[in-house]
Amino acid sequence: MYKEEQKYQNLYEIPEVQKSRWKIFFSVMLFNFMATMDGGIINIALPVIAKDLNIDMNKSIWIVAVYMIILCTFLILFGKAGDSIGKIKIFRIGIGIFITGSFLAGFSNSLLMLISARVIQAFGASMTMATNFGIIVEVFSLKDRAKVIGFVSSIASLGTIIGPSVGGIMVEYLPWSYIFWINVPFGLFAMYLGVKYLPKDIIKSKSKMDFMGFCIYALFIVSFFTAAFAGQEIGFGKPIVLLLFSAAIISIIAFIKYELKKKSPLIEFALFKIKSVGIGLFCAFAVVASNYFFNILMPFYLQNAREYSASRTGLILMILPIMMVVCAPISGVLVGKISASKITTIGILILALAHVMLIFISVDTNMLFFPIAAALVGLGSALFFPSNNTSVISSVDKNHLGMMGSLNSLAKNMGNISGIALATTILFMAMSIKSGLHVRTFAKGEEELFVFGMRAAFIVSFLLLTIATILSYKQVKSNKNAKTK
Repeated sequence: MYKEEQKYQNLYEIPEVQKSRWKIFFSVMLFNFMATMDGGIINIALPVIAKDLNIDMNKSIWIVAVYMIILCTFLILFGKAGDSIGKIKIFRIGIGIFITGSFLAGFSNSLLMLISARVIQAFGASMTMATNFGIIVEVFSLKDRAKVIGFVSSIASLGTIIGPSVGGIMVEYLPWSYIFWINVPFGLFAMYLGVKYLPKDIIKSKSKMDFMGFCIYALFIVSFFTAAFAGQEIGFGKPIVLLLFSAAIISIIAFIKYELKKKSPLIEFALFKIKSVGIGLFCAFAVVASNYFFNILMPFYLQNAREYSASRTGLILMILPIMMVVCAPISGVLVGKISASKITTIGILILALAHVMLIFISVDTNMLFFPIAAALVGLGSALFFPSNNTSVISSVDKNHLGMMGSLNSLAKNMGNISGIALATTILFMAMSIKSGLHVRTFAKGEEELFVFGMRAAFIVSFLLLTIATILSYKQVKSNKNAKTK
């Protein structure tokens, strides 16, 4: 589409790209919207899928967990590949693979078939998520980035809004297969827009891919999180679980040592020496992990402990992303006027307040409590993500945008899967301790026991947010001291 690309060093310098930048933004963000909507739909549908496939709650978590494990495994590889051979090329291929996985998932009639299709979905999603942020940053100049990042958060939130409500209605009136098939028309339209509007890549490092480093890193991710989820099911003292944890420890040590010696490593650890990057990535991890405590536990609480329908549960949980849609653009504008680190810290503080409230949930808590808690989670997230994304992405040069984008996505997706693993592990562990039995699922008539475990989980999520608040506040003080010097 754009014939003069070779004369420029940045996409935003090309006049034709600037004229079409909002069309490019829409074509990339449409897929982002679809992916976030897919996540919201599946969280709501888990209890229904578990019942239909006749599996326990702990087994149904694998539908989400496997997706996250694959996503975290390949994000870094495709982030590096995007820097090397072109982000837009990787992005386009990823859309096609994700659509294929979604189509196959709808035909699944067993947990094994569904998980296999989710692996394909996650492989495609990792290609798009590793590159979409970098594409947007390359297309928009520095003066527009804060505002655009606010819009990115709003669009992601819009997908999250529609996900629970659409998912709740779909699983109530249609077979759950349709929650996957809904991705197909959206994906095909996103593919069409990508072909029509996305320019050719002009920023390519052409660096060699570190496949050995990737294999060691993949061994760590797969062994660690498989052990975490398997431990819930068969017990953490079992030999196979201990073996997997041992493999994870050995592989992460080997990975760090190997990467530090490489000239072109899979992960450039030098980036973590930049304070805003290291703190920003940890805070992203902590916030997403704590939010996932809410996203995973609340549907089971509302549908099982309170016996609400899937559609009613979806409507209640919609309040969180509605707040994000309304407030995220405001946060993006504020970043241009106030320190990004200050807005980040305020956002985490509001999230911490919400999780303090969630610690006091009971079986008969007034339902007005949940809209307030959800609104606070939404407001805190809306303030946090645009400001933190801006701070992290703006800390590196254009040659590291793909790597930084994939690291940013990795931190969030590691937060997702860690949140699932921690929330469910603490939930079942607390329930087991209180009951004196090995609990692996929600049992009818044991609502009080479930709420006890859920409270224990929210205490841990609050502690995570407390650590993030302290680190973020230190960054605020560091920035202030740097300006006074």
